[in-house]
Amino acid sequence: MNKHKIPTILIIGAGPGGLALAHSIQKNLNSFEKKFDIKIFDREISPKGVKSLFKCVSESISSRLHEVVLDPVKIDDKLEDHSSCVYDHLGNVLFKTPGYQVKNIYEFSKLFNIFTFIVTFRDRLRDLLLEGIDVNWGKKCIGYHEDEDGVWAIFEDGTRERGDLLIGADGIHSPIRKQKNS
Repeated sequence: MNKHKIPTILIIGAGPGGLALAHSIQKNLNSFEKKFDIKIFDREISPKGVKSLFKCVSESISSRLHEVVLDPVKIDDKLEDHSSCVYDHLGNVLFKTPGYQVKNIYEFSKLFNIFTFIVTFRDRLRDLLLEGIDVNWGKKCIGYHEDEDGVWAIFEDGTRERGDLLIGADGIHSPIRKQKNS
């Protein structure tokens, strides 16, 4: 690798993991010198993917996590409890953690309980993590090729992107992981 060249990091996957990694790398850059060129690719055609719930612990983005946390719902003039339930295939409650009435994330974070966690919509969390990050949408990575100068990410549309480091943050069915393990 050329010592005067800015290393390029290719991140495959713009979900919470890939975006949090990009923020972490950017956070460690100083304003006088660019240390890395970060390129993120995702197979989805836009950031508006499937709406799903995502369980996370509030640490790295706790100062703004309140923007994506579900608000308590008023039922019969009282706030619902924040708790977690496990259901069977018929919808019957099998297990329910102790519930707490809280109004915001700061009250919730003061609860010291092994069941304390935060549930947020994945797409709302992703929107927060997308701030300040450029993503190449519609780029499904199907594999990679390593050479003496780095690595090439290979995409389904026939294009390739060269980088010094390739990170697969593209989920459980990652073609990068499958290729690495084969």
